[in-house]
Amino acid sequence: MDIKKCDIGMASDSESEDDFDSSSDNGEDDEVDESLMEVTADLEDDLMESMSQWQKDIWHQKYLPYFEQTEKEADEQFKIIKAGLAHSIIHRDVRPALLHWICELDKYINLYSRRFSKTDHIALVNLMYECMVMKGLEYRMVKVCSHSLSNLLAKKELLSREDLTIQWRPLYDIYVEVTCKNLEEDGMLLLPDGLKVSLETVIGHSRVYFPLEATREILDEVRPYMCPWDESMLRALNMLNLFLPTCLSHEQHEKYGAKLWFDEMWHWFTAVENSAPWETKVGLILARLTRESPGYIDWTDKYDTICTRLLRAFDLDIGQEQIPVGTGAGVFSLDAAASWFCYMLGGPDDGIQGHLTRLFRSLESYFHPSNYGHHTANLLTFVLKLVQSICTRLNRERYRKPNSHPLVPPAMRLTNRQVDLFVESVLPSTLLTVFSKYKQEFAPGIVRFLGLLAPRMVVPAVLDTVYPALETLTEPHRLLQSMNCLVAVCVSLVRDADNDPNHQRRALQYAEDQSGRPCRSHVISLLNAVLPGLDANDIGKSMVTFQTIGLLCALVPIVDCSEAVHVRDDLTEEERELCSATSNFEGIVELLMTRMFALIETCAHGQSMTTVQSSLTAKAQAKFSFEENLMKNGIFSVFRTLVGNCSTPIYKVAVDRLFDFVNENMFDSRIAADTLAEMIFCAVRTNPAESLPRFLNLIMKRLRAAVSEDTHTEEEVDSAVIWYIVLASQLVRVSGAQIVRFRAEILELLSLVMPLKCRQAHDIACTLLENVLIVLTTHYVDMHEFNRRKLDQPFEKFLPIRHWARTVDRKSWELKWHVPTEEELSLVDEIFRLFLTPELDRLTRPNDMTKEEVLKSLLTIKAAIAGSSALLPMFETEAIPLIDSAVDMHPFSYTIAAPTVRNLTLGNKEHARQKILNVLRGLVDFSLNNREDDTKSMAAICKVYQLLLFHRGLDKLKYDKQLQGFNMSKRIVGDAVRGNRANIEAITQEFVVLQHHKRLLTRSGYYFTKSHLDIMRDMVRVGTSMYSVVRVEAQKTLDACVQSFPYSYKHILDDVLLLLKEDLTISHEQFKGALYILLNGKKLCICVRQTWETLLKVWPAVVTAQHSEKPSVIALLELAQNTVVDNLESFQIRFEFSESCVQMAKKI
Repeated sequence: MDIKKCDIGMASDSESEDDFDSSSDNGEDDEVDESLMEVTADLEDDLMESMSQWQKDIWHQKYLPYFEQTEKEADEQFKIIKAGLAHSIIHRDVRPALLHWICELDKYINLYSRRFSKTDHIALVNLMYECMVMKGLEYRMVKVCSHSLSNLLAKKELLSREDLTIQWRPLYDIYVEVTCKNLEEDGMLLLPDGLKVSLETVIGHSRVYFPLEATREILDEVRPYMCPWDESMLRALNMLNLFLPTCLSHEQHEKYGAKLWFDEMWHWFTAVENSAPWETKVGLILARLTRESPGYIDWTDKYDTICTRLLRAFDLDIGQEQIPVGTGAGVFSLDAAASWFCYMLGGPDDGIQGHLTRLFRSLESYFHPSNYGHHTANLLTFVLKLVQSICTRLNRERYRKPNSHPLVPPAMRLTNRQVDLFVESVLPSTLLTVFSKYKQEFAPGIVRFLGLLAPRMVVPAVLDTVYPALETLTEPHRLLQSMNCLVAVCVSLVRDADNDPNHQRRALQYAEDQSGRPCRSHVISLLNAVLPGLDANDIGKSMVTFQTIGLLCALVPIVDCSEAVHVRDDLTEEERELCSATSNFEGIVELLMTRMFALIETCAHGQSMTTVQSSLTAKAQAKFSFEENLMKNGIFSVFRTLVGNCSTPIYKVAVDRLFDFVNENMFDSRIAADTLAEMIFCAVRTNPAESLPRFLNLIMKRLRAAVSEDTHTEEEVDSAVIWYIVLASQLVRVSGAQIVRFRAEILELLSLVMPLKCRQAHDIACTLLENVLIVLTTHYVDMHEFNRRKLDQPFEKFLPIRHWARTVDRKSWELKWHVPTEEELSLVDEIFRLFLTPELDRLTRPNDMTKEEVLKSLLTIKAAIAGSSALLPMFETEAIPLIDSAVDMHPFSYTIAAPTVRNLTLGNKEHARQKILNVLRGLVDFSLNNREDDTKSMAAICKVYQLLLFHRGLDKLKYDKQLQGFNMSKRIVGDAVRGNRANIEAITQEFVVLQHHKRLLTRSGYYFTKSHLDIMRDMVRVGTSMYSVVRVEAQKTLDACVQSFPYSYKHILDDVLLLLKEDLTISHEQFKGALYILLNGKKLCICVRQTWETLLKVWPAVVTAQHSEKPSVIALLELAQNTVVDNLESFQIRFEFSESCVQMAKKI
């Protein structure tokens, strides 16, 4: 799913909050009972999960094509991890053994979640806790243990207070030592970055499991510091905020909990108001008590006081002279206030709702767009956090499965009437903020959460805002803001299919004839109405239009259902009207294609967006401008969503227009070529049988006419050649089966473009080669044919309008994967034989090649590796132990392919990576000795080395971009009330793909062979060579090795230190390169490694290094000094394990 960024919220959805799960016990209100009936199926799924032998696994992983192998692998790995942890402690090996196995445990949780039994879970928590609180443990290990313990405790619903008890005193002692003793300020220690935050996180997770007596003990410890006229008061309140347990039952609070301290906290909240920094902590404690133990405190007689404090926190100005009222948000956390107000709602008397209604009425004028100021951010922050907290509370009350932690009492649970009442009180102020001139990003987020709470009230209000804005083109700000809010409520709009008597529906003022009816029928008219917003002269308006169209096309199957009226007799009146309205889809698609082609022509011809460097034949290709990137991504996103979620007749309308445009037009513009190439990719990927032959024949016909033997030797080719190579490079991104189907044409295409001498053309040809190999060798989801067959079914069997924004049914959902077949792999072997092996053979004789030919061969090899790396086995030469340890490090391997898929080899079954490495090592020797000035080839070798070392079908940058896109899409189309159960199919599918891609990036740092060491030694030589551009590339690769393989630097350290000695044979460049190798990585650089043996070698070598009068060397030596001073974290000389920790390790 590819939905572009839109500012519709600033916080994650409720499903990421693990503070509570809630029961769904029957309440006293009939509306609550009705809500429970809606989630019966969800609770059945929860019951199935609760019957699992594991604490928490990732059910999506069962859709991976190698799921059975991963189950066996996970079982085996967990046994080894437990044994590794135990042996590390028994052998008293903190570093490297214990550190390694804690990291492996975190990696296991990242891949499989809490896939272990409750017994193992409790044992691991106790072991991590014992390790963390050991006396004298270095602070970096404390941070590592605290992070792992936080991972284990993050899902609070998995363990109850009866299962686990955690002592508070050791955590308190560590926290006091880190935060209150000024160790860094006094120069005694240098602590790891983020240590304090890690400790506060683990304390927050652990306090749920403190013993009942902990509250009294904590109060006894802290109360001596509570003096409001001294700074110690801040320390006391901070400790209470962190350590006081509040997740207790009402009975436990009476005897052991809040009964002991509530009156005291309320006194400090009301009696002191002098803007002291500790006042915020009091509000946080009281808000947490309200959230974690709902209903324990009756706040009725305190509403006025709380509302008064909140008003002061908004920092409002009154009167014409702008007189400030209040103390600002610094002494009363607005986040805490939002949570506090959220859990004071509900109950027979509606709780604080009456006060809240009056509060918003009194503040309404401050939300007006013309009345913005410093108070605006405070008001909007509070409203956003408040509506998000209400969504989280509803999710807790209605959709989360029961657990042992305190639940919202049935009498306090929010009813539908109370939710509508809340939304009704907030909505008028929210509608004013839509057009705010300050902090514009808040309004869509508020509208989104309100739309999830009460769609029948919010969606009509948004429509009343959008329609007038669409008719007024002279007010761009009004249009942009209203459309951003439309994007925010798209999911609620599409799912508004009926009238629920238990929910109010707001009257639709803009279209009174449709008032009181479901709003989803407006989707089609909105699609038509927003199309004029695609305007190259207004990039902001175009982007929000793309977002709106893309999102609606993702949620709504683009199928003409008008015939369903005549063949089905079970349609409601609303469904009959909606079916008739879908007849407009074809016209909307026609108009959309016309608009997008107009944008492409404008980009290609417009002087404001295209520069000389954007020409196809320009040697120095300029990066696309911000506007060009937005336009290209917007067109790609909308077109991919459209053709992937439409019926075949609609698909033909869109693709016929695309084919005609490509057939009749050609532009000397890279942005136009790339945009059309991506559109062709979308067309052929979603329906290859229909489109691939058409586009392939067209491109082959044009290339055959444009490329000849003479063209292969030309240094500059005609722009038409590059144009069609760009189109072809994306055309081949279809299913591997289709590549095999057109095997002869694909091989001919590669034969036409790969020999081209022109650098620009060859670079694109390498992209084409890489894309062909990717689709043949990788595992990827291929659901397009399945989806199209589903949408093309007769209306008697499948009615698309009943599947708008459809969620996933875990019992019947299917996922189709492309798994490489033997036919596809034999074609890869053929491609290797024709295009890779000859280049390797040529590089064994570099004397016979020019610099340009060497570079061309290296780029071809790089493309071949990048495309096929998923099935290229890693190095299998002699294993080299990285460090001596009594504990076996046991490097893990991770399954990333189905068992039926074989690995790829070269020639006579030669190991591909090793063969390429052997050739390149010879080329490195030749280049350093004879062609050190060939910087382009040397830089290319460094990049190929990095691929050989790490690449297995995906790189980290692409994964991070994909993950960011997934999180953004989930934020837009997710449901904070219903949680993950309401995810649409595209989101669930993308999450499964991310599980596969995560495995591609996971590797063991202790799998280190002679080949790895050979590469590192080569990179030391290249990283200390003559030219800086080459040194930088080599040092990047070497630094990646040092960070990925622990202690690998020890095997090249002596070679580096030799270059620091006073020796006439050592050049200035070698000296600088050696220093940079030692200093790269900041806190992880070799100069500050926490190993005494390493420091004993490195520090004297740097201190006694040869001197120079060159400013660059002087600056580099100063950098070395500052790096050590600023980044060397303190670590112990000697450490002894506690006996209790050793005994616990023996038990697991």
